[in-house]
Amino acid sequence: MQENLAFQNIILCHFNEPENEDLALKVNELRNLSAENEAYFQELKRIWDAAPETGKLSGVDYQASVKNFKLKLGKPAGGKSKNALLWIRNIAAILVLLCAGLWVYNEKFSVKYLVKNTDQKIDSVFLADGTKIMLAENTSVRYPDHFKGSTREISLLKGQAFFKVHRDPAHPFQIGIGQSKVRVLGTSFNIKYSATNIDVSVATGKVSFLPNRISEPSILSAGHAISYNLKENRIQALDGTNANSWMTKELRFVDMPLNEVCKQLEDYYHIKFVLFDKYNAAKKFNANFNNSNLDEVLAVLKVTYKIKIDRSDALIVLKIVK
Repeated sequence: MQENLAFQNIILCHFNEPENEDLALKVNELRNLSAENEAYFQELKRIWDAAPETGKLSGVDYQASVKNFKLKLGKPAGGKSKNALLWIRNIAAILVLLCAGLWVYNEKFSVKYLVKNTDQKIDSVFLADGTKIMLAENTSVRYPDHFKGSTREISLLKGQAFFKVHRDPAHPFQIGIGQSKVRVLGTSFNIKYSATNIDVSVATGKVSFLPNRISEPSILSAGHAISYNLKENRIQALDGTNANSWMTKELRFVDMPLNEVCKQLEDYYHIKFVLFDKYNAAKKFNANFNNSNLDEVLAVLKVTYKIKIDRSDALIVLKIVK
């Protein structure tokens, strides 16, 4: 027992003063005496290394602790009492290391959450797992600095974002959107979150959309989109052809009715469209626009449908030409 305590004391002194060559030599000699000594050294080293940020133990007042202990015992520090106090001192040192190691572990592995906000510009976020998120204007997303546990979870607080999720079957990716959730393994998709609706459009792979805690999830595959009405708790199919247009700056219309064209132009250019033309409303429209301004698009519509277009700062009205 006494020999073990002496060996322990030398090891701890060596760890605290690694530059002391005499201590290092003495420790190596004792380690070579037996396999038990070597195992004991490695165990203490493991505890010490668990707290690399703690530095030296010079800040711990062992003398004061020992003095208080002697006063409580009412015995002189001699003979066996000295060995007991030495043992207590060394155990205290190990406890300090263990506590420091736990603190370092928590600092390293505890999850910290960040919030990314965009104003009048498009921005992006790369997550710790390799997932990329493109954020539209006026969008907020909350995410961890690293993922911990069996599920990778983030939150879309408002706005619109395109997600390109790194595939990891062992750790599903989950996005909280109010009371709703989107869950995937590895895919790309767009989510638009407003005060009234949640729109989900899938570009690649599959997505599970859970509107609330009591409803069944909807499974969407590539090329499909839905719109969830938050107030009415109702899901309906959505044309997601141009769901990512805010990011790609490309608008594609393939056999799309004029009334639906107006809805998508309204969403893209952020201006209200009113269609007073029931005759042309159902007619199909085919065109592609790449980074085009609104005037260019309206000019094509005017020629295609022979309609009159009245425009103000906040409203565009399409009428039949009489």
